[in-house]
Amino acid sequence: MGAIAILLSRTGPPDPETVRQMLDAAPHRGDRQAVDVIGQVVLAVCNDADWVTATLARHDGQLAVFCGSLDNDADLRADLRREGAPEPAARTPAATLLAAFSQWGEDAVRRVRGSFAGAITDGRTLRCFRDQFGARPLFHHDGPAGFFAATEVKQVLAGASIPREPDLDHLHGVLFGGLSRSTAYRGVERIPKWGIASAGPQPGLTSRQYWDPSTCVETAKLGPEEAVEGTLEALDRAVSRVLTGRDVILLSGGLDSPSLAAFAVRARGLVDPVQALTFIYPDYPSTDEREWTQMAADHLGMPLHQCVADAGSLDDLDHWVAVLDGPVDVVSIPESAESYAAARALGARTVINGEIAEMLFESRAYLLDHLLSHGRLRAAARRLAWQRKAGRTRLKIARQVIRAVAPPRLLTAYHNRQPRQPRGLPAWVDARRLTASGRGPPMSSISPRRRWIEMQTAPFIGPGIGFEADEICAAWCGVDSRRPFADVDLWEFVLSLPAEVKFPNRRPKPLLRETMRGLLPDELIDRGDKTFFDEFHLAKADYPTLKRLLINMPQHLKGVDYSLLRERLEREDMRVYELQWARNVARIHAFLDQW
Repeated sequence: MGAIAILLSRTGPPDPETVRQMLDAAPHRGDRQAVDVIGQVVLAVCNDADWVTATLARHDGQLAVFCGSLDNDADLRADLRREGAPEPAARTPAATLLAAFSQWGEDAVRRVRGSFAGAITDGRTLRCFRDQFGARPLFHHDGPAGFFAATEVKQVLAGASIPREPDLDHLHGVLFGGLSRSTAYRGVERIPKWGIASAGPQPGLTSRQYWDPSTCVETAKLGPEEAVEGTLEALDRAVSRVLTGRDVILLSGGLDSPSLAAFAVRARGLVDPVQALTFIYPDYPSTDEREWTQMAADHLGMPLHQCVADAGSLDDLDHWVAVLDGPVDVVSIPESAESYAAARALGARTVINGEIAEMLFESRAYLLDHLLSHGRLRAAARRLAWQRKAGRTRLKIARQVIRAVAPPRLLTAYHNRQPRQPRGLPAWVDARRLTASGRGPPMSSISPRRRWIEMQTAPFIGPGIGFEADEICAAWCGVDSRRPFADVDLWEFVLSLPAEVKFPNRRPKPLLRETMRGLLPDELIDRGDKTFFDEFHLAKADYPTLKRLLINMPQHLKGVDYSLLRERLEREDMRVYELQWARNVARIHAFLDQW
């Protein structure tokens, strides 16, 4: 929940008061500040009195700042001792970081695990970095007067004293895709995730990636039993790393969060046991999962707290676009805030959720392309036989095979000649905008040997504004959000498995299911249905807010037919996917309404 603020002055001695003003711009981050100056650089942190997550350290002419969770602090210190390096000056993450940089240089960041952002400086040059998923935000402004960086955009604006102007290109990117480092405010960008950005006496940043997930793909020659054993060990470590003793896990009725709960209840040394929190939907039977969450909690012996879900995606919209310094898509921040507030009321500081397990254990897109292009014909034939047995037509199977073996040049030409309207795209959205932003034809220009690899590592690509917004929301509610399924060591292990071992059959998440066999009830592991939240989201459509923001507004976004959108809003019969598009447009207009 803490924050960091950074100033590298290029016009004279740095003013510590500037970074204090930056920290003051986000009071929900804590009021206990610490500031240190070295050369032309000021580094600062703030925390709550009883919860320190941002630290400063100075040693041997170097100054470092670290914000977040250093999950493998003990391992790093052990490695340093093993190599005969000096002991870190203090038992803080920032001190460990300084010692690690002294021993390994920039390669130290590649060794760090957790949810983090930080910087290290000698007083003249500055290196900033973030974790591999971008779970911990870090924004910056780079100009002639200096380099300003902080945990939130509003803090950067407060320090750099630049005009608060919306970046329309970024806002179009929120809607249509193609975002990179920009933010909703012109002149403020994000430090790239799994990257190190360097600033110096002159304007201009240089950056490099300290890690490449694609180098992990299919590097291990393991069989099914070894894969299950390794996944079990990696999951156990991932969960134990995020536990603090003041933890609540958001429990659903699927496989993902109960799997984390199964490891959490086995953890040793916790002052208080991990609690489970679930949201129930008594008025929406198709959405309610009480039967499954109660089954999991009873089996694991966990205390289970139930709350009635009430938040809608557009609740307090003006408030949240101001807190987040811009609109976000995909994530429903009011629903997240409802969960975090309930967890905080239970005394939690860390909230654990099962997000991104789907990406890790069920990303099968372009698997056939991968198998055929690598000559694994038996595995490819077995996959096609499963599809035929499931009722897929020979024509559809033939199309898959042609796509998998056709030269990318021919596929690209075919897509360009016969562009397809994306399925379910609202008629009031210009599909050409999606194509121009990179969300058009799927990877037809990429070699078949690379397509599956690109999909396996897709969560590490892009800006990750959803993760950033979620972290800011959690901080506003007084908690920290952690995702054990985002543990990098877990990802490196699962990515390393052969495709046939990771996906030995047609069942969803087969590797995770086999890993959890014996730790969770078989009824839960073998559950064949899936809960959808359509009934709840349709009931929470909030057409009055949509009409207020999207009818007769002064500014229009390119690619949106507002006349047709108005007709659809007046009818009040949108389906879930169309509603999601309308909400995304509404969030952008709520942000623009600040001017």
